Amino acid sequence: MNGIVNEFACMIISAVAYVCIVATTPLRKSRVLKRAGACCLRVKRRSIKLTVAALACCCVVPLLAFHINFSVYVKIMLVGIGLLGAYMMLSLLATAACEGVYENGVIADGALILFSDIVHFKKPDQQSEVYGNHILEIETNAHGTKRVLYTDENERDAVLEKIYIMDKIKNQV
Repeated sequence: MNGIVNEFACMIISAVAYVCIVATTPLRKSRVLKRAGACCLRVKRRSIKLTVAALACCCVVPLLAFHINFSVYVKIMLVGIGLLGAYMMLSLLATAACEGVYENGVIADGALILFSDIVHFKKPDQQSEVYGNHILEIETNAHGTKRVLYTDENERDAVLEKIYIMDKIKNQV
């Protein structure tokens, strides 16, 4: 009986956590846009089909965990993994329509990379077999190296040029 109560409590807590993550997504998006400032260059919006599919899987995994006879600890772990994945996918979905270069940083892959945090940015040395030559590597102080994928070389080069311009403006002030 105690196991059923623990399982039910875990289900309720995970459902509340999912609702909180979904409900705070617009607030997180507005916070990112507020910190980013005015838009200087928008990039072409990527397809969100894979992100939506991953979000659906993140919501299904914890539900399946409660229908399979796992221990409570494994169920808690699966719920945590689902919550983390849902948070990441919702961050990607929230900022997918507003990716680009802003006056305070670059919005890419669901996150804001501030110009003050950028140490170095460059085109990769070699052409990737999978993605071609559409990648921009951004090295940051706080989050290490981020690789941002753009639709083509022209878009990546336009972003690079805009970053150079914005970086020069920030350094002159």
